[in-house]
Amino acid sequence: MKNNGKTMNLKVKLRLLQAGAFVTSITPLVVGVGVNWDAYVATSASQFSLAFGGIFAVVLMILKTFELLPKKPKRVVVAAVMFGLAYCLQALLADIVFLLGMYLIGELGEFAIFEHQIKKTKTRIEDEHNVGVMKNAVAQVLEESQKNADGRV
Repeated sequence: MKNNGKTMNLKVKLRLLQAGAFVTSITPLVVGVGVNWDAYVATSASQFSLAFGGIFAVVLMILKTFELLPKKPKRVVVAAVMFGLAYCLQALLADIVFLLGMYLIGELGEFAIFEHQIKKTKTRIEDEHNVGVMKNAVAQVLEESQKNADGRV
C-alpha cells in the first residue's frame, strides 16, 4: 500500500485492517438489531439491560478483533460471560436465530475480506523483525572477524 511514495507502516496497516474487520463483522448485527429496535426497548428495564449488554458485547468483539482475548479461557469464565450476555440481552433472545444469522454474515464478510490480509501483514511484520535481527547478527560477526583478523582481510 503506497501513500505519497512512502510505504505505510506495517503495524499501522495491521491495525487498520483489524478495525475494518471489526466494522465488517459487526455491521450486519447492528442492522439486525436496528430493524427490531422498537420491540427490544419496549420497557425501561430492557433499555438499561440492552445498553449494558450491548456495551459488553461490543467490548468483547473489539477484544476478539484485536486478538486480546485469551486463546483458551477457563470454562467457568466462558460460562459466566455467556450467562451475563444472555441475562442482559434477554429482549434479543426471541430473535436469536435472526441475530446469529446476521453475526454469521458479518463473520463471513470479515473472513472473506480481511482474514488473509491480516495474516499476510502479520507475516511481513515478523519477517521484517527477523531480517533486522539477522542484519544485526551479521554486522556483529563481521565486526568481530575484522577485530580478530588484526587488520588483515
